[in-house]
Amino acid sequence: MISTIIWNIRGVESKGAFDRFIKLKKRHKVSFVALQEPFLHSSQLENYKRKLGMHGALANFNGKIWCFWDSSYTCTEIFNHKQHLTLSIQHISSLEVCSVTIVYAKSKSRRRKKLWESLEQMNSQFQGPWSIFGDFNCIVNATEKEGGRPHRLRKSLDFINCMNECGILDVGYSGNDFTWTNNRRKMKRIRERLDKVFYNDEWSATFPLINVRHLPRTGSDHNMLLMTCSIEDVPPIKYFKFLSFWTEQKDFQKIVKDSWDEEVIGNPMWIMQQKLKTLANSLSYCSRNTIGNVFDKTKELEEKIEAMEATYGADNSDVNRTNLHNLYAEQISWMKMQNNLLKQKARVKWEFEGDNNTKYFHSTMRQRRKRSYLHRIKNEEGNWVEGNKHISEAAV
Repeated sequence: MISTIIWNIRGVESKGAFDRFIKLKKRHKVSFVALQEPFLHSSQLENYKRKLGMHGALANFNGKIWCFWDSSYTCTEIFNHKQHLTLSIQHISSLEVCSVTIVYAKSKSRRRKKLWESLEQMNSQFQGPWSIFGDFNCIVNATEKEGGRPHRLRKSLDFINCMNECGILDVGYSGNDFTWTNNRRKMKRIRERLDKVFYNDEWSATFPLINVRHLPRTGSDHNMLLMTCSIEDVPPIKYFKFLSFWTEQKDFQKIVKDSWDEEVIGNPMWIMQQKLKTLANSLSYCSRNTIGNVFDKTKELEEKIEAMEATYGADNSDVNRTNLHNLYAEQISWMKMQNNLLKQKARVKWEFEGDNNTKYFHSTMRQRRKRSYLHRIKNEEGNWVEGNKHISEAAV
């Protein structure tokens, strides 16, 4: 698990903010820390590494970005830029190498262009899990701003285009809707969501559970961001789901008729409920024992076809040709079932049936799973509780 705090601190020693920050770091067991604009020379980096109790530390060229990590990780610098610092990060017990980019963007849009260009250039140069987080000094739409002049979309276009070009998504958040405020009175107060966390599909696949919380500002005009990434994908409870490709099976009509013809005694609602339950059990049994795992069957057929193609290449007899064509036809049938299943799981309706972008389906399924995952719940005493055990107890 990676637990990260991202904070635009605007001065490490201001108003005792750093002391409160250390307590938060210990409370949340943070293993990676990113600080922006510490207002100190980089020569102080090692001193603050010791204060945080971290194993390693790095700063970008102009000293606007500092990052620290504990002994469970090894980090290597990949790109060092005035507006970002990009590292490769690897857990000592894992073979997976991830990339993280800590951003501290310029306040002027014309000066941020170099940042967007640099991110797009990096995207074209390396692959694998990648997360980009920090202060982007830019918002995506009007809902991310409160107060001041109305937001103009043209100011966000470069930012939006860059995120699209890099193929990354906003993780989302829990807590306060805004991460920055100008700290003025009500009529002149402006609040914006300038600090964000993004990730690509490979990062999402590596860390099935990602959570970002907006923590208190703690002596700064920016909120802290606490990002928790876990590889512990809790298996969901499997309820009955009607799969659309069942209707194309030759025994489907008979199973439905036999289930509905069973005699049930009771009131009409009870009878209907029992017949639906019987039908669900019959369809599930048939799917499990007759059809089996669609994905495993497709893979098995690919191996058979590969072997049969080699056989036919060595002996192009009519029998081998017929056997190969039969395997092709069977594979097409199973591929159709697989695509129907993926489409139904992703809840995506394509305008053209021929579009088989399975990578997009898997990505959509992961996004839905993240949105539906319960990270914390408020109990009867009004306190937030986390963890599956405590959440289930509070819910009951």
